[in-house]
Amino acid sequence: MRDLKIKFINHACIQFFIDDQSFMVDPWFDGKVFNNSWSLLKSTKLDELELKSLKYIFISHEHPDHLNFDTLKKIYSINNDITCIFPFRKDETVKKVVEKIGFKFKFIKQNEEKFFLNDKDFVKYFSNKDEGDHTIAFSINEKVIINQNDDYTPSNIIQRINKEFSKIDILFTQFSLAGYYGNSDNPEMIKKNGHDFHLQRVVNYKKKFNAKMVVPFASYVYFCKNTNKYLNNFSVKLEEVLHALGNDVCQLVYYNDYIYLNEDFKLRNKKNLEKLKMTFDSKNHTYQTSDIIDDEELENVINKKLFNMTLSKKIFTFTDKLSFKSLFVGTYKLLSLSLPLFIEMPDKNRIIKINFLTNNVKVLNFDSTKNIDFKIPSEELLYMFKFPWGSDTANITATVDYYNKRSFYFFEYLLKYYHYQGAVFIK
Repeated sequence: MRDLKIKFINHACIQFFIDDQSFMVDPWFDGKVFNNSWSLLKSTKLDELELKSLKYIFISHEHPDHLNFDTLKKIYSINNDITCIFPFRKDETVKKVVEKIGFKFKFIKQNEEKFFLNDKDFVKYFSNKDEGDHTIAFSINEKVIINQNDDYTPSNIIQRINKEFSKIDILFTQFSLAGYYGNSDNPEMIKKNGHDFHLQRVVNYKKKFNAKMVVPFASYVYFCKNTNKYLNNFSVKLEEVLHALGNDVCQLVYYNDYIYLNEDFKLRNKKNLEKLKMTFDSKNHTYQTSDIIDDEELENVINKKLFNMTLSKKIFTFTDKLSFKSLFVGTYKLLSLSLPLFIEMPDKNRIIKINFLTNNVKVLNFDSTKNIDFKIPSEELLYMFKFPWGSDTANITATVDYYNKRSFYFFEYLLKYYHYQGAVFIK
């Protein structure tokens, strides 16, 4: 039997050691992500790690707290003989960027393909789609470890996993907030949809996977902009997770801790909880002020983004599935955007008007008589249009307030457009 050790590194990053080699999942060691709106609670230094033995890096999905290019570059500077493993994508943008760093790269087909680490141990990605978050299963040394990261694993995928694996030894799962749960002036909704939902989520997934042990992770961050720091007030505390799961199930880990594969973790939980409370303490947090973006730059970037969005592309994006329901719902959403969108930028006391069907953009003085569709700071608005994943990032930063359904449709459209049309960057 091979010698297996698992170490928690930081946030959603864990490292597996099997005899004389190792592999890592979702490394992010330092810096801020999501347009500088998320910060690690504590950075990881390279000299704290064993990187020479690394053979593989498994990435769960594209979000920069899981796929962090700066961290990958630092790893490559120490060990350049590593293969990055990623769930299958039609769009090869990630593959090209990772290969440009210098790594070897391999896609793994969801639900079907096993990636063998040796003649017996293997890794599988699970999802209903070939985009977004994925749940990863590691079958190693007669142990089954499920890395759920921040995937909302659907019931049919859980059934598939439970059918394939007779037991789940360890479930690694996100435990706290990760984006928009309600408008910033609606604390009751944020608590219900954010804090309460995520705490119950951990309990529910423990039951659904029938996991012997749960390690809460992938939430070792805080919201670090003045425009989204309000969300820290609703974060799920690890003592709440420990209470909800019980000391016999929940294993609390500190940075560079080895995961106990037996019941010894029960004796360590109390000590780790005290250490983690100090790390999560808001007194250690620093916050960043967002930039105020010039009107001309905003208009220029948004116009460039809309320029290639023909009516046919818009229709296809909203009605992508060849069914009557898809055509009906998609057409309704498209027609709901036929009237101009009015977006408030509170940091500028200005409004930006977008005629979606004619692709026309204009910055206006604030007018309280206008019916605002959504509100967002100018820096987040610029990022939203400048990068293919910008609308997703705006939600994850929790810096947007929505005032009607069609504003949600607009964000949905921008994200789907990215998936269907590929990664197009605005310079």
